[in-house]
Amino acid sequence: MASERRVVCVLGMHRSGTSAVTGALATLGVALGDQLLPPAPDNPRGFFEDARLRQVNERLLELVGLSATSIRVPRLTDADHAALAALEDEAVAIVQAAFPPGTLWGFKDPRSSRVAPFWQRVFARTGSADVYVLMVRHPAAVARSLATRQSMPAGTALILWFEHTLMALRATLARTAVAVDYDRLVEAPAAQLSRVAERLGLEAPPAASAADQFDPGLRHAKEDPADPSWAGGAASLLELYGLCLKLAADELELAAPEVAAATEALETRLGQALEFLGLVDGSAEGRIQRLEKYAASQAEGVAFWKEQATRWEDEAKWWRQQAESWERTARSG
Repeated sequence: MASERRVVCVLGMHRSGTSAVTGALATLGVALGDQLLPPAPDNPRGFFEDARLRQVNERLLELVGLSATSIRVPRLTDADHAALAALEDEAVAIVQAAFPPGTLWGFKDPRSSRVAPFWQRVFARTGSADVYVLMVRHPAAVARSLATRQSMPAGTALILWFEHTLMALRATLARTAVAVDYDRLVEAPAAQLSRVAERLGLEAPPAASAADQFDPGLRHAKEDPADPSWAGGAASLLELYGLCLKLAADELELAAPEVAAATEALETRLGQALEFLGLVDGSAEGRIQRLEKYAASQAEGVAFWKEQATRWEDEAKWWRQQAESWERTARSG
């Protein structure tokens, strides 16, 4: 299909600046749609996510038995084929209705990093020539932010950062893409957005409007990228973060053979680790399911005993009446 549209897809881990860069895409002439999620206390400037497309991602993860915080890699081949095809048709219809032919549109939801092949099929079916922004933020800063927002343990956050970032990197290797470091973006927004525009073939942003998109005061966590102690000795975390920093500094190109080789090696390590982490994650989900069943059984038990208590009260009332009758009989005799 000939390209009828163009799409800028923003990938990256939650709390990595994906919202900030997507909001700034509007200064580059990118349409984001008219059904965006509203701002929230943890994202006061807005998420810049289409509510309908985000819902597609949530349902997509549900099809393979996962959630946004599951530490297992989604395998779309495990999903029911008919349900997956229906969801893809729905996503295609949403895009076609929201963004007419000729539109340059933007799409952001961190969940997309884990299911990028699904969206690349949607882009192809809607004639959307796809380019990508890969957002990178220090993993420890992401972990701190997630701990503040939802009390997520640091280890879980770091694993999810690794998985999201690596899968996003894999999805962009053979595509037109640019890696952006969140700290560089906050400190020099005009320069970084000009770089994004140049690499992706977009309009150059007005310097003033680009700077207005970012408030350094909203960055509550910043880490020293030269300090490796945050990784706790996990070499793969350090390697992936270092690779991303080189991409964001234009010291490496995504098309470089060493990037593909490093990505493949890290994917192998991730797969080996998740064989065991999946057992932990799965057992946790199993415990939750067992607790839910237990709670339901307890609720059923409470209902049963309430019913029994009512019967006993009725029986006690009957015996009181019998006793009163016997007393009256005894007195009259």
